[in-house]
Amino acid sequence: MPNLSIRLLGEMQVLCDGVPQPLPQSKKTRALLAYLVVADRQQRRERLCDLLWDVTDDPRAALRWSLSKLRPLVDRLGAVRIVADRELVRFDPHGAEVDVTAIRQALRPGASALETPLLRELAEAFRGEFLEGLELPDFHDFQAWCVAEREELRRLHRQVLETLIARAETTPDEALPYARALVQADPVSESARALLVRLDEQKEK
Repeated sequence: MPNLSIRLLGEMQVLCDGVPQPLPQSKKTRALLAYLVVADRQQRRERLCDLLWDVTDDPRAALRWSLSKLRPLVDRLGAVRIVADRELVRFDPHGAEVDVTAIRQALRPGASALETPLLRELAEAFRGEFLEGLELPDFHDFQAWCVAEREELRRLHRQVLETLIARAETTPDEALPYARALVQADPVSESARALLVRLDEQKEK
């Protein structure tokens, strides 16, 4: 198990050696961590200030404060993961596992190319919405980024579930949990609901 695990699907969690760590109370500080982790490249301080703070907040000071709260959370056993200078900030993922990153890497060849046990593991990793409950509606650039990430991850979730259902369609008992998860992931999809109904009917025969 990696020393540090960061879960961004469902309610945000940071685990050290499998133990959940207390997160900063500040939503902006948690949002900053998520943005740095997912962006996976260095960011200019000005960009981060514009993303999460108003001019009246003294954004440079607010960013420094947030970084000071994140360092003890993710810098573990001598690993410096918040790397910053006067102009740039980045998250160094070495020795850390991030759920959304692991899912994206696994699905690069496409869900159909993966073995069924791995697809089942990926399906379980979708614990909920990306950054569930972490909303900053007054900060439009951050919110737009968050919405785009949610849409992309929903697409990947559907891809995993649809592949699992297709492989288990002749055994409704096995396919049904994934069909229910698909309806929950895409509640407006008529095809997902029709598939669930069809599998329920097959099970009753």
